[in-house]
Amino acid sequence: MKFYKEGVPGWIFVTANHKDITDTVMEKYGENCDCDGKLWRYHEVFSDCEIGDNINFEFISEDGRRHWFNTFIYDKNQYFNPSLLRT
Repeated sequence: MKFYKEGVPGWIFVTANHKDITDTVMEKYGENCDCDGKLWRYHEVFSDCEIGDNINFEFISEDGRRHWFNTFIYDKNQYFNPSLLRT
């Protein structure tokens, strides 16, 4: 299993409809895993996604356990709040 990059050891990947969008999401999520202190709307983070698209997140917590969750985009103006992704 491969970690995403230094500074964010828990990230493995993020996909939208089976397409890897990890780099795009990481730009907004930030190096400190805090969204750079901002609240982002879905259309700002997932600009290429449409209503109804499935977004999957996978990461590893500090205790080494693998976690995942998914969500669907219902409203592109809704806030994206990935607090669950903190490791």
